[in-house]
Amino acid sequence: MKNSSPDARCHMMRTRKRVLMMANARKFLAHVARELGVSERTLNRAFRERVGTTPAAELRSLRLKRAMSLLRTTEFPLDYIAKAAGFSHAPHFVNSFRAAVGETPSAWRERWQE
Repeated sequence: MKNSSPDARCHMMRTRKRVLMMANARKFLAHVARELGVSERTLNRAFRERVGTTPAAELRSLRLKRAMSLLRTTEFPLDYIAKAAGFSHAPHFVNSFRAAVGETPSAWRERWQE
């Protein structure tokens, strides 16, 4: 994180860790903003400036990484992987995965496991 104080870096590191734990980005952002005494917009802007992405995009990325790990290392069904990675339901997971990766989770898993 460029040009930021140790306190700001600490806040961003805590925020990124909480992104992993919170499933609902909107509630997460509101909660952290209240805790830090800033508006959601200010927090969103600061997060983007320091991390290079929005909290929602960070959450999406972390969910997809978790799903990819499960697809590579397990034979769990997609419904289970979707829930374990924090997606509300399997169709949402499949659409998000396809948009980010360019293929369905099933096709990606088959290709990975060849």
